[in-house]
Amino acid sequence: MEATVSGTADVAQASRSLLGRSDAILLGPDGVVIAGLDGVAAAALADGTPLYAVGADPSTPGLFATMGPDYPELGTAAGNVAVEVLQGADPGAVPFAAPDLELQTQINGATLEQLGIELPADVAAESQIVG
Repeated sequence: MEATVSGTADVAQASRSLLGRSDAILLGPDGVVIAGLDGVAAAALADGTPLYAVGADPSTPGLFATMGPDYPELGTAAGNVAVEVLQGADPGAVPFAAPDLELQTQINGATLEQLGIELPADVAAESQIVG
C-alpha cells in the first residue's frame, strides 16, 4: 500500500489512511514525511501498527524501528572529502564513491514493549535497542 503526500500537512492523514489496511508502515528517507513523524508515530502506536522509518530519530515515541547507515559516520566521510577539496584537491579529481556502511537497525524499546512484540533472538542480537 502507498499513501502520497504533497506537503507536511498531508502526512498525518495519509498515514491514517494506511491503518487497518497494512501490517506495518515504512517511511522512506523523505524530509517532508519525517517532519510529520510525531503524528504518524502516535497514530500507528494507537492502532498497534509497527512503524519503521529510514534515517529517523529512533527514540521518537511510537516509532518501532529505524533502518539505515550510521549517519554520523556518513557525515564524517563526506566531511573528509570536503577537507580534501578545501586543501586544494581538484574537485573533479576527487573520486565519487558510495560509502561502505552497513545497514543498522535501532529499535525503540518503549514502543517494542507497548506493542507487545517479542523479537527473534537473531534480530535482537543484530539490533540496537534505544530507550
